[in-house]
Amino acid sequence: MQIKESLFEKALKLDFTKVGFPPLNSERANHLYIAISVAILIRIAVFFYLIYYPVPNYNPQQLISPIIMQTLVGDITIYRAAGKMYFSRNIITNIKHSLHARQLMVCPLYPALLRIFHYTDGCVLPLSITYVIFSIILSILWLGWLFNKKVNLFWLIFFAIIPNYLYFTFSISTDLFFSLLFAIYYIYYFKEEQTQRDVYIWILMAALMLLTRPNTLSIIIFIAIDYIFIKNNNRLQKITVFVIFVIISILSGIYFYDYFRLYLKDSFIQPLFGYTVGDYIHGVYNSLPKWLNYVCSYISLFLAKITYMVGLRPSYCNQTFEFVFLRAYTGLVLLPGLIYLFYQKQNKDKILILMFILPVIIGIPCERYLLPIYPLLFLYGIRSIEAIYRKMRMRLIPARS
Repeated sequence: MQIKESLFEKALKLDFTKVGFPPLNSERANHLYIAISVAILIRIAVFFYLIYYPVPNYNPQQLISPIIMQTLVGDITIYRAAGKMYFSRNIITNIKHSLHARQLMVCPLYPALLRIFHYTDGCVLPLSITYVIFSIILSILWLGWLFNKKVNLFWLIFFAIIPNYLYFTFSISTDLFFSLLFAIYYIYYFKEEQTQRDVYIWILMAALMLLTRPNTLSIIIFIAIDYIFIKNNNRLQKITVFVIFVIISILSGIYFYDYFRLYLKDSFIQPLFGYTVGDYIHGVYNSLPKWLNYVCSYISLFLAKITYMVGLRPSYCNQTFEFVFLRAYTGLVLLPGLIYLFYQKQNKDKILILMFILPVIIGIPCERYLLPIYPLLFLYGIRSIEAIYRKMRMRLIPARS
């Protein structure tokens, strides 16, 4: 009689090479597993450190710790109210009333997460531990992806300890959860040999992202462009994708109208290096001729939005220099990556990233909105730095000889 294998025994026999990981006895495999070990250990270490030594968030009144409920970044009050609306018996009536009353609507998946884990002052740890697990899975997925792109050990460890991911691991919000959904979507959508199962997975992830944050519309637009204009699909498939895209866009526009309106309104009053968007539009270089004032002001506005978007910005609040530096130094890789990407030949990464960052540039530029695409910009940033290094080396070698 054959004894049924336990789940643990099956796990030991899993072939992780099928999802992009190298075999354990391969020459470069230890680089990946060292980076993964660093990512796991630093998250566990920070978890226990913050339990005993919480650090201030946006102000001294709000501390970041796995045992303290986070209320600022995720705006818990709004999401809690949304959770009550979505989980009530009169959900349809409540949604109709909210839309009619022009109340701010949010996606349902994150409120559901808060409600499932009963995230309150007296019950914080379960969701905090879950977010650490999410963060570990996210780092493993992207480290494996970067490894397959021939990224060396230094950059793998650099990515494993990026402070931005650590921050959103313990500052509970939609950011890390959405980033995990995006990672799974991206890996399966861009697989070279895509099966029907892979298609089902990325469609599921796209649907879950749409239920998590409104900026998933940028990804939906990318999918529509890819299927209609790039992929070699037949006429019926293109029409089907277009119809689905139009339906999703109309429903999302109606549902999130006030969300988008408030987002754009706030973007005009949020200062960028001391000036609001309105100031830049009316000109901030009054000592220059009028036409030159406008040209320089518009260029400055664009550059300010780009630098804020990659995290090279001052703090919006009274954060310490160390905190601002840890958050911002990753931008020294992301900014060259963004520039380098748009100098490359036409590729899908360029279209996806362009669709993703357009709402950020138009609205409030902040590095947290780029968290899902950090690995893509990080990879192109590495390639740009390596390209600059090679050119400098080629110039120096003939000079020495």
